[in-house]
Amino acid sequence: MRRLNEDPFRQRVAIIGAGPAGLSALRELQKSSRSLRVAVIDSNPRIGGQFWRHQVGGPFPAQEFDARHHPSHSVEINWHLSSSVWQIERVDATFRIHIALDIGDVATTLEVEKIIIATGASERTLPFGNWSAPGVMSAGALQSLAKEYGVIPGKKIVIAGSGVFAMPVAKTIKKVAKDLGTRVEVSIIEAQSLFRWWRNTFAFLLNPSKIIEAIGFVMFMKGNDVKTLSKTIITEGKIDAGQIIGVEIARVKSDLRQDQIKKSLSADLIATSFGFIPDMTLASILGLERKFLHGDAVVFVDGNQRTSLDGVWAAGEITGIGGHELAISEGAIAARDLLKKGHRSRGSYFSTALLKWRRMRQQFFAAGLAKIYPVSKGWIESLDDSTIVCRCEEVRAGEIRESASELGADSARTAKLFTRAGMGLCQGRICQKNVKEIIDFMRGDVPNATDANRETVRPIGGVVTLGGLSD
Repeated sequence: MRRLNEDPFRQRVAIIGAGPAGLSALRELQKSSRSLRVAVIDSNPRIGGQFWRHQVGGPFPAQEFDARHHPSHSVEINWHLSSSVWQIERVDATFRIHIALDIGDVATTLEVEKIIIATGASERTLPFGNWSAPGVMSAGALQSLAKEYGVIPGKKIVIAGSGVFAMPVAKTIKKVAKDLGTRVEVSIIEAQSLFRWWRNTFAFLLNPSKIIEAIGFVMFMKGNDVKTLSKTIITEGKIDAGQIIGVEIARVKSDLRQDQIKKSLSADLIATSFGFIPDMTLASILGLERKFLHGDAVVFVDGNQRTSLDGVWAAGEITGIGGHELAISEGAIAARDLLKKGHRSRGSYFSTALLKWRRMRQQFFAAGLAKIYPVSKGWIESLDDSTIVCRCEEVRAGEIRESASELGADSARTAKLFTRAGMGLCQGRICQKNVKEIIDFMRGDVPNATDANRETVRPIGGVVTLGGLSD
């Protein structure tokens, strides 16, 4: 075991997560005239999160946050990329952040006084027949392959699920395919009705740029022959010789309960996404207060992005799914509050007030999207007992149902103890939400079932070797 000797106990501020929220917070800290040492920690090898990290050589974010270009000589930035935070300890007035590099082979500890958590979210998928077969992946994984590596692993691609994410993924695939000189058929299978957009009319008026963005996507879809089916979900991936050759689809109601109308489509790759789930790992380790927002457990913050623990702020998707623009606003507000901006001069107070107004508009739009694209629990009714829910441990829906009805499981954690669902490589990141909803559905209304602080997350937040644990 090798430890990094870089004077770890002199860091003052840590930003955990180098996506839009974390980088926005860093940009505000860079403007400070105060002497700061800032540690930026991210599990990816490049900054930018899912939204920006694919850009190579672009002006934002790479150049703006390069140490050679940042405008303040009083702010020293230490980057810890390809690094995962596996534990955080409160020691008197400071925090000890334990991080592991290179998949746990190198470990170090940072001691800071303040933390901004901006760890983002993971993609949500719903299980269907044969979704563990080769040729099925998340929509985000498909986008990453196309953006980062110029790889499109299919000729007839179906993007299935619910939410606006399918449109930028389809746009990416079509653009990369054109650059590669290849022809790709792309179809979007949307679980909700497209006519539900009228529910967000007022939010569009508050965010006029979203109207232009929506029109642009619609025009692109029409101009590039991207087919769209609404009120439809995939029930099974059709396979031959172990490969995806098509999908079986069914009409659904708004609560995702299936109608009887079914048909098949030809496909050689399925990309699925039902939105995103906030990453509550570090929030749970720190014991931060959480709440339910649009069906997701999120970190509770006040108007300045402060959490329930003094010295810790949270920004971005972990406070509620809202997209990169909202994350940028929240990151800036968190950093300004950390620096106590907005309390010194009339000008800084006004600029902070404008930031909070922009955040309110963006939150209003995000709330509207949650109403348009709800993931109701009706999908559980038609889930076959033989369908795999936990891909890592190959745990089937029937086993999870039985853990509730026969063994008394009352949470995703207790179901894991009975079935091993969530004990695999992803540590429940893919299946935990689905397991929890199946258990809640089976047990009905039980005490504390709607308590956002009830579900515990594993006490070790990342990959670390036994040597790192012993140190």
